[in-house]
Amino acid sequence: MFGLFSKRRTNRVQAPATRDMVMKTVSDAGGFDFGVIWQPSLGQGTILLAGETSFSLEDIAAWRRVASTVIGVTVISTIVVSGEDPAITYAFVTFDAEKRSCDDFLTWLAKQVVQVYSPEELEIMWWPQDAESVTRHACTLWAPDSDPVFPPVAQTLVEHYDVIQCDQVYRVAFEILLSTDAAEDLVQEFEDIVSTSMLQDGEKIHFVEIVRPLDPTFVLDDAGFPFRRDGIIVLSAPSSEQVEDFATDLVASLSPRTRLHLTRLFGRQHIGVLLAGGVPAYGWQLTSTFVK
Repeated sequence: MFGLFSKRRTNRVQAPATRDMVMKTVSDAGGFDFGVIWQPSLGQGTILLAGETSFSLEDIAAWRRVASTVIGVTVISTIVVSGEDPAITYAFVTFDAEKRSCDDFLTWLAKQVVQVYSPEELEIMWWPQDAESVTRHACTLWAPDSDPVFPPVAQTLVEHYDVIQCDQVYRVAFEILLSTDAAEDLVQEFEDIVSTSMLQDGEKIHFVEIVRPLDPTFVLDDAGFPFRRDGIIVLSAPSSEQVEDFATDLVASLSPRTRLHLTRLFGRQHIGVLLAGGVPAYGWQLTSTFVK
């Protein structure tokens, strides 16, 4: 781990969180091909879904409640990106393999996954993403100027304690505490920022909402919160000066209450970047920083 004010400049870099990740492909009964990020050491697999442009916050909340009851689902995350026309929400869902081998897990997932992307209880459907789409989405954040491969490898990467350069793009990541009684208002404020901000050339916002429905450590029923919820916001710009100004302006635009729930990911900027790319680099599972 690097010191608080250190930086590391490296070429052709992947994050250690992705060392154990392997891209697999499976087809379900509906004929959809899924790219599955398989993590053997953690015994879990993750899929990426694309939503419809018409999805509302209420639609996503209703879907999340249903999807969280599907056997094996341990994490549900959604990603909203500024500047997309039309605007698309993505979701990545992680399943516990429950000690199954990779082949057995993929066979099980092919039967189970329709309950997540097209639950019978709702008139809502997500579009499964194949391996190429999953790879492309991940590389857009970690390695925007590099050839798309999985795990993503950046040609140049420089991480300071408070900003990260991925190829020729500079990014700043914040964490948002959403496990409060004000969670819905906080999410609405960030969704509004993503959809209405007037951005300069090269600027982009990724807002990620992460929900852990089945971890008993974080089920806060007594407090009225059914899930452990956290948020990540990643700001991108073509230079370090521009991204810092971008971050300053964004924080200034927030309500005082929302600022209290916002923390810069000091020393862990890479985690925010990976999550915004749909890569299951969950902070509670990580201990390392970089590896060539």
